[in-house]
Amino acid sequence: RRSSDLLQPLPLPETSATANNYVASPITILKRDQWDQRGDQNFSNYDKLFVRYSYYMYNYVNPGPLPAPLIGSTNFQQSNNDQSGHGAVLGETHIFSAAIVNEFRTGYNRVSNSLVPFITDNLFAKYGFGYVPPTPGLTGLPAISISGYSALGEATFLPDAKGSDTFQLSDGVTWNKGAHFIRAGGEYRWVRSRYHIWGNARPSFTFNGAFSGNAVADFLLGDPSSAALSSVLIGDIRYKYYGGYLNDDWKVTPKLTLNLGVRYEYWTPAYERNN
Repeated sequence: RRSSDLLQPLPLPETSATANNYVASPITILKRDQWDQRGDQNFSNYDKLFVRYSYYMYNYVNPGPLPAPLIGSTNFQQSNNDQSGHGAVLGETHIFSAAIVNEFRTGYNRVSNSLVPFITDNLFAKYGFGYVPPTPGLTGLPAISISGYSALGEATFLPDAKGSDTFQLSDGVTWNKGAHFIRAGGEYRWVRSRYHIWGNARPSFTFNGAFSGNAVADFLLGDPSSAALSSVLIGDIRYKYYGGYLNDDWKVTPKLTLNLGVRYEYWTPAYERNN
């Protein structure tokens, strides 16, 4: 009974053909706003500073081909997609002498991306999927595949929230000393990758006629050939980077220059914030 209820919202055929008789061209909406600010301050001929901040917002609405609550998503990109990003940089250049110059930089970057289903109510129990544990954020219908027909419900992996954060510090000095042009410096980075992805926590059901010989009949009987259900994927992965270098361009003779240098880099093992 509940399976047949789920077929009621299906749109009527648009042609007299027995198959491929419905064409959908849903409207997609793409909106992006971005702004940048920069300030420069010259404290003296020997000391200069700049600050820059950038921000953007992105919204992409990519509907499925079928009316609510069916939707008919074929991938998790068919969803409401909200994204935002922040970027800030501070830099300072100091001239100690005609031969020695130091450059300092620090910055922070943050990107967040959230894809959510179109249906905001949990319809699992209403249409006979009550054995799927109700969980905050799990709304709409599961992903339903009926062999030979368009998909029903919304795609697995929805909702899908993830993002990244990076903090960086670097400093470098150049020194022109006789026949030597020396560069030395270091860099530190703190990197974070965060995610809250549903995967198959939004379950999927496949009906291929394995029980009755007809995929639609199996669907009406509620006998899937396969189903998948898993837990939500949650993580907050972090790691650090350390790097240092020393380089010397040594002009041994007017016709011979040696480029000498050494560099060290270390990435710490990634770890999860809550273990």
